Amino acid sequence: MSTTPDDLPYAPEWSASAGLNWRFAEKFRLSVDGQYVGSRYVTSRARAINALNTARLDAYALLNARLAYDFALPEWKLAGEWFVAGENLGDTEYEQKYGYPMPGINGTVGVSLKF
Repeated sequence: MSTTPDDLPYAPEWSASAGLNWRFAEKFRLSVDGQYVGSRYVTSRARAINALNTARLDAYALLNARLAYDFALPEWKLAGEWFVAGENLGDTEYEQKYGYPMPGINGTVGVSLKF
């Protein structure tokens, strides 16, 4: 991004994200996504001419993944998936808002049902 002024809050110089879904062995699905956000200024600029924004957060990169297994119970008219998911798999230390650190590596296990 090319911003004016250069210290515009929450506007990194550049960011990127990508994802991939792969279905294999009929009932399994692997989803992987990643995100990169460049360093950026994060607080509001003073409302005065030539005021500078000096609060800056570092760049960060995240990697997340989710593995799901689809199942069906036709006699109960029920379908769904079991899943395990991991977020921030690189255990990146980062903040999206100044002074509020985001969690490190974490995960979820669950089931999603369709009636």
